[in-house]
Amino acid sequence: MLDDCVEAAGTKVSRINVPYYVIEMKSLFLAMALVFSLLVGASFIQITTTVGEAYFQNTSDEVELDVSVKNTGDEPAHSVMVSLTATDYLASNKITKSLLGVSEEMKGKMSLTILESLSKNLLPGTYPSALVVDYKDANGYPFSAISPLSVSFKEKTTSLVQGVFKGVTLYGRMPGRLDVEVRNLDEAPHRVSVKLVTSRELKSLNDSFTVYLDRKSEKTISFDVSSLGALPDSSYTVLAFASYEEKGLFYSSVARGVVKVEKESDSSLYLAIIAVLMVGGVGAVAYFVKFRNASL
Repeated sequence: MLDDCVEAAGTKVSRINVPYYVIEMKSLFLAMALVFSLLVGASFIQITTTVGEAYFQNTSDEVELDVSVKNTGDEPAHSVMVSLTATDYLASNKITKSLLGVSEEMKGKMSLTILESLSKNLLPGTYPSALVVDYKDANGYPFSAISPLSVSFKEKTTSLVQGVFKGVTLYGRMPGRLDVEVRNLDEAPHRVSVKLVTSRELKSLNDSFTVYLDRKSEKTISFDVSSLGALPDSSYTVLAFASYEEKGLFYSSVARGVVKVEKESDSSLYLAIIAVLMVGGVGAVAYFVKFRNASL
């Protein structure tokens, strides 16, 4: 170390012998720093939608709905548009804004009407629906975000059938299985219609099922979902509508879940990161032991 000295032309010069394990440790730290730099996230847009409930007393009513959309990310959203989705009995206008800045909030009103062709068969009760916010990033890449909307006709009803999502992660364009556990908390059995609603960037070949649930029972329904242009390292909200009829009334509930999308090679990358950290830990211990023995 610093104790070795040599004489050169009458001058005493100190020679520093750097142990090889110090160099190795520096290389190890550089490698680990490189790995951690891969985990640094990029800019993102995050849309938060706030909407009230719609109530119709008559099928001829026009109901105004207050809608608020806020960009809670750190990048502006372009070409923002709010519209109805996942409904076959309602019509409404759209709300648009060319640019929604960071932390900026846009507010508007949507005028809802019940389609005349379906009004005669509409039972009193609470129906599920959804709003979709379409927007683009600075590169023109399209995104969408969905949020549930509750619509009641003549009477508000409370459903005793609930759904619970089990999350899923998609890798690239590989399909995945999205499970929804449907629970009947009622003392009476029900025939329940379950419908999956996704963002535009996801698709499902089987998006609706009808199941019979006995009293105080539950069943798991599986949907096959895959990416339809979903951006890697992003999360997308999914909804499940569970609806049934009883004694001339309509009941519904909405479950909310998340589908994560990652690069197809991300799983291999994470395994490599874990391997590097494990090797680094073992190497650090080995170098410490060797250094300690050498100093004794």
